[in-house]
Amino acid sequence: MGWTKYTSAFALVAVATYAADSYKFDFGDGPVKAGYTQVKSNTKFDASRGYGFESGKVSSVDRLWDDDLQTDFLTTDGSMTFSVVLPQGNYEVKFIFGDGENKEYVYMPGSEIGAACPLLVYENNGDRSDIDLKEAIRLIRVRALRQTKHPKLGRSSC
Repeated sequence: MGWTKYTSAFALVAVATYAADSYKFDFGDGPVKAGYTQVKSNTKFDASRGYGFESGKVSSVDRLWDDDLQTDFLTTDGSMTFSVVLPQGNYEVKFIFGDGENKEYVYMPGSEIGAACPLLVYENNGDRSDIDLKEAIRLIRVRALRQTKHPKLGRSSC
């Protein structure tokens, strides 16, 4: 079976499923949620490890919350590239980026998965608007949004 390296310039969390395997990353230098693999701000890509940052100056922020998965996150002033080596196949990637304190969220509705030009949703204090992928990436970076739990959708928009 061949292996392929998949790269995302914006993904800060990914759950990819292949057969019975599941890859779960907890991004941040703080505590790690049980069952997740920690990715610290200084985790450089290493082919033998199979994941890491290939570019970007990455820093960690910890809000000192009681939730190990959501207390800390990684951010950058510019762009960053996180890569994962995965077996070739079809993957389901789930994410909701947001900031529960500011009530801001960016997510892709399940109906848009696989679309050539998907529309994502940006929520800010209860107001919703459709945005394209480029704008979603910009908002995630500029607002330093991180993986979070949506008050109605939970951890996945699918």
